[in-house]
Amino acid sequence: MRLSTSFKLSKPTLPYTLLGAFILLALLVGLICNNLSDFALSEAPPSDTSGQPALNTNSTPVPMDTRNIFDEYPPLPDDQLGLLPSVARQMAQVTVRGPQNAQVTVIEIGSYGCSVCRRLHRRGLLAELQAQYPDEVRVAFVSWPTAQWNDKVATEAAFCALEQGHDAFVAYHNAVFDLSDEEYYAYDNMEPFLGLAQSLSLNMEEFSTCVFSGKYRNIVFALIEAGTELGLRGTPTFFVNGTPVSYQDLDTTIQAALK
Repeated sequence: MRLSTSFKLSKPTLPYTLLGAFILLALLVGLICNNLSDFALSEAPPSDTSGQPALNTNSTPVPMDTRNIFDEYPPLPDDQLGLLPSVARQMAQVTVRGPQNAQVTVIEIGSYGCSVCRRLHRRGLLAELQAQYPDEVRVAFVSWPTAQWNDKVATEAAFCALEQGHDAFVAYHNAVFDLSDEEYYAYDNMEPFLGLAQSLSLNMEEFSTCVFSGKYRNIVFALIEAGTELGLRGTPTFFVNGTPVSYQDLDTTIQAALK
């Protein structure tokens, strides 16, 4: 008998074996994940039927601050404001100093970081005008917080000082302008402004709550837009009964307005 030396090679079975193993492993992983998912759902607290997160019943409700300081001061006459945007009118309304029936309103649009504004303040420019015309002139300050990056913080803090009364605002306003340029530039966060308020004996609990709430931030940004709308090129810019004038011409413009 002759033995045949030819034979057929069988197809390799290893790839099919590995494929089957992977399929089995995938089925097992899927089964385990489903079980874990069912367990997690069973342990979750019941959802609020309103679709909103459940309230913490141990929390104390915080009353919303609905105070509007702009309602606490009478508006200024339109004929003394000219074309000032509404937010600038509002700040002038709450910062004005002088007799309510004054014939002339001088509005300074300035920045707390403005070096020229600081020099004019130290020179007592507006204070001299008020002393010269005590019954005829009143002055107001409107912030255009664009000279330095921290002007926005300084303006927010000014509104918070105003919440404690007009005298508190004036004290804060003067204290900021009494700083040197270098001192002001070093006010690189809210802490120095808090220290300044404390040195003025303001109510620190109220002041801190106000400044960290950010409640006046939108007004600050609106003031920036108002200055742009007015076409301001820099600070300070002065208005006498709504008419823009240079600070060198303030006295003569006031005299003309009083005739």
